[in-house]
Amino acid sequence: MADVLSPVAIGLGVVVIIWLSGITYLVISLRKHYNFLVKDVSKKNLQSVLDTLIRTTEDHTKQLTTLTEILEQHSLLLKRTVRKVNLVRFNPFSNTGGEQSFTIALLDEQNSGIVITSLSGRNNTRWYAKQVKNGKGVEFPLSKEEEEAIAKAKPFV
Repeated sequence: MADVLSPVAIGLGVVVIIWLSGITYLVISLRKHYNFLVKDVSKKNLQSVLDTLIRTTEDHTKQLTTLTEILEQHSLLLKRTVRKVNLVRFNPFSNTGGEQSFTIALLDEQNSGIVITSLSGRNNTRWYAKQVKNGKGVEFPLSKEEEEAIAKAKPFV
């Protein structure tokens, strides 16, 4: 029986030695890291270093909060800026040539903004501007060309 226990005891001893070696390596690594962190710091000085780090972290947190608020405000403003644009050229008169007239849609994210239409005839050009809210004319009905410009408006890059 003693012969059977000897290889088991040796194997168990080897496993324990390997396990202890791993723990020793871990402790040595942690000690090196700790020594690196506090190499030029006295006990009295360590407290001031930690206080400075805490104050710096608090300052950074306040700055991050402020920047997040500013970013949210700018995101809201950006939604109300001209984001979609389209130009439609057309000929409003059957007796004149060419598509000299046009409608341009300048819209925000919710299809609100303005359409500007230029009607060119032989002797004059007339300009019209209409307010648009949610893709519909606010005070005046939209022409089919204006509706087309709104429908085809793409994000402006």
